[in-house]
Amino acid sequence: MERHLEASTSLHSPLVQVRSVLREHPCVAFSDHATLDERRDNRYKTDVEVQVGGGASVHQEVEIELGPLRSDATSVNIPVRWSATGHTSLFPVFDGAVEVTADDGTCTLKIEGTYRAPLGLLGRVGDRLVGKRAAEATAEAFVRHVAERIDRAADRSAESGPRRPAPYPVDLRMPATENHLG
Repeated sequence: MERHLEASTSLHSPLVQVRSVLREHPCVAFSDHATLDERRDNRYKTDVEVQVGGGASVHQEVEIELGPLRSDATSVNIPVRWSATGHTSLFPVFDGAVEVTADDGTCTLKIEGTYRAPLGLLGRVGDRLVGKRAAEATAEAFVRHVAERIDRAADRSAESGPRRPAPYPVDLRMPATENHLG
């Protein structure tokens, strides 16, 4: 039985900067490190925090696979699938989307999709007892973490400003003191 899962949080960055981060450097939002192969394949490894109750948590490495980014004037949507890289039979596979929407200058980051509890009947019983709450807490932690990464990347991008070539050719053979206009 598939279970619906949804979590959202606010972003501090405007949609135009968020769109730029997700289009040009999606790995920044979803992974602490990405190899060239991961960037090429749009598959990234990252840790997710799985809440197990009583304030305890387990960290599990997952592989996140991103689909093609879709965007319009007020939103960005990226299909996403994640699955554990180890102990795959113990963790659910998530299929859904990450969506950023803008309304009155405020952006909201939302992850929404479905997962199937692992371990058959035993897993379904466990999911009803504690698994659903653990999945919801995991999704909430994940979406907050992605939002923090996007905001940091957008801030760095805004600080560095647009990158444009010099309006005139610069002769690098001349000493720096002679390399000016005026």
